[in-house]
Amino acid sequence: MAKSKKRIKKNRRKNKQQNNPKSIKAQFNKFLIWLAAIGLLPIILGFLHEFITGDVELSYKKPLGRGYEFKISNRTPTDQKIESFRIIPDFDQEFIFKITKNVYGEFGPNGVSIPGGNTSYVPAYEYKGLDGQVLSAKTDMTFRIPPLSSRSYMQPEALVLFAQYKTSSNNTVLNAFERLLNFFNIRNGDHKIKYLVVENYWTPMANSDKTTAIQVACRDDDQFAKSSICKEQK
Repeated sequence: MAKSKKRIKKNRRKNKQQNNPKSIKAQFNKFLIWLAAIGLLPIILGFLHEFITGDVELSYKKPLGRGYEFKISNRTPTDQKIESFRIIPDFDQEFIFKITKNVYGEFGPNGVSIPGGNTSYVPAYEYKGLDGQVLSAKTDMTFRIPPLSSRSYMQPEALVLFAQYKTSSNNTVLNAFERLLNFFNIRNGDHKIKYLVVENYWTPMANSDKTTAIQVACRDDDQFAKSSICKEQK
């Protein structure tokens, strides 16, 4: 019986030591020292730093035919899935397009009517070609955005719009960790970049910039500056 009591006391003492916060901290420190000794600690810390600070970046490259070439770059250490990618207009503006070729128009009671009518749609707004694609870690991918006008003879004089895309880690475990970082606003996979398009060149703008397409067109085109639209801006 005496031996049994001694064993019970020893087990209780051992359990107390294991549950002691200081003991747990000491074990954790030993674990960190072991990771450092075998060279894994710098690798793990470097991975976490890149994972938290890395991002998926978008950049405009050049006109490509009637469309536009862009590059999307994965600066994170994990494969990223592109959940969605959209080109959307800034609805707080008027769009200004110009005719780039000689076309025949008809004069009517409501002004000049061009072939096919005075209304058109924007193919770029319907682009969904990146949805669901996986971008490998530390890689780039170029892609083409369709034209901003369905008419071959029309080109935007000045246009403000947004490139909006959402990405997430393609790894299930890291995806859960990513959502936790998003919850605490440490990392965010939602992106919305504001662009000013003039003469088919896309220039990034601050989202808070109140510059409108009309203001740019009135400033940069001396002929258009004489129009009634520009006079209303003054």
